[in-house]
Amino acid sequence: MRWSWSVPRIHREVMEMRTGTRLGMVFGLALSVAGCGDDDGDTDSGTPPPPPPADMGPREDGDPPPPPPPTFELPAEVPVAERQDSMMPADFSCLGMRTRPMGEGMNRMFDMQVNDFQTGDPVPEVTVQFFPDNIVLDTCSGDCLEGESSEMGVVGGRGEIGGWFAYRVLPKAGPTPPSTVVGAVQYNEPTPAEGETWEGNSVSEATLRLIPTVFGFRRAAGTGLVAGTVFDCNGDAVRGGVIRMFLPDGSEVVEGMAMSDPHHEYFDGEEFPSPDQIHTNTDGLYASANVPPSGTEPMRIEAWGRLESGGPAVLLGCEEGRTFADTVTIMNLEPLRSDAPDGCGAQ
Repeated sequence: MRWSWSVPRIHREVMEMRTGTRLGMVFGLALSVAGCGDDDGDTDSGTPPPPPPADMGPREDGDPPPPPPPTFELPAEVPVAERQDSMMPADFSCLGMRTRPMGEGMNRMFDMQVNDFQTGDPVPEVTVQFFPDNIVLDTCSGDCLEGESSEMGVVGGRGEIGGWFAYRVLPKAGPTPPSTVVGAVQYNEPTPAEGETWEGNSVSEATLRLIPTVFGFRRAAGTGLVAGTVFDCNGDAVRGGVIRMFLPDGSEVVEGMAMSDPHHEYFDGEEFPSPDQIHTNTDGLYASANVPPSGTEPMRIEAWGRLESGGPAVLLGCEEGRTFADTVTIMNLEPLRSDAPDGCGAQ
């Protein structure tokens, strides 16, 4: 394959919660994780240049100097960003140098295998929309392609050759929470090679309810869940990343104290949710629940970390995507691109 992924899955019994209750159920969480490109001409290594000094005086046009960028401080407990397979520092030598893959301007058809987010079983008769330009719309129009999965969970998709596509799984009512499909959206998916079958995720109502429960709080109806993995320049998952999110108006999605407030949560390094973890562990996984819908515009999803002991917070990655009510948005965060979305790191 031109691009390399792994699809980590959890099949564990949830034993003891912080409340002391025993769920007595199997928890399965699948996150498609994107590797880094190998032939896009954007893998040069090196140390990113330092930010320019603040403008301390009037500019030549007489306008007042811009205000200094706001600062963000990481909790002291957050370590230097490390690779998943060792205690060595993560490789962020490509920070600010890469660009998104450049498409060829032509689309390619491919098959997608739609599997349940929790169980991994094929999901039949669910509607999937494919957006070849990686921009999810409210309706399937233009180059968007819509189809229904077969009894084996296979549906025909379309993406731009050499570029990213996005897909959206539409809700489908069922007699029980496990058989009820809720919305799911995934961004930044490289279009598969000719003849390759892609894996997509469908999320059940049972899973959408379960994820916040495992972390120890309640899901608020009408909100979304954002999940993914933080990677370094080698495609290794990163320990020591902290997630921040900003709505289209620039306001931050801040964690609250109430159970129904937004919460940014992480895993234990073995792909299992950990309510006590305050940064990504060696599996690089995060899940943010009770995230407000972003409306018609995308919201920013950022990963911050330290590159040296005692050093300042550094923006490790930043992407954007829409969040929807009662929907899971899957967004993996690779190293910050030179063509990152507007506003990345502004707050």
